[in-house]
Amino acid sequence: MTKTSEYMNQKEAMNYLGFSSVYALYEMVNNGLPYYVVGKSKRYSKRAIDEFMDQHKVSKTAKRETAVVK
Repeated sequence: MTKTSEYMNQKEAMNYLGFSSVYALYEMVNNGLPYYVVGKSKRYSKRAIDEFMDQHKVSKTAKRETAVVK
């Protein structure tokens, strides 16, 4: 097992999350995942990814609110 640094490039972040498509990572960024720009590259924080995932956790027992359309 390799050690993951705190700051990862796009490919490392995708691997950390288990994504095969960059579009899933872009969707997380569009939903508030922060990143850092270093020169021309983006860096993603492992801690920020973990916090983002915790904040967007959905429980099976959670009630979903539905809008009633009349």
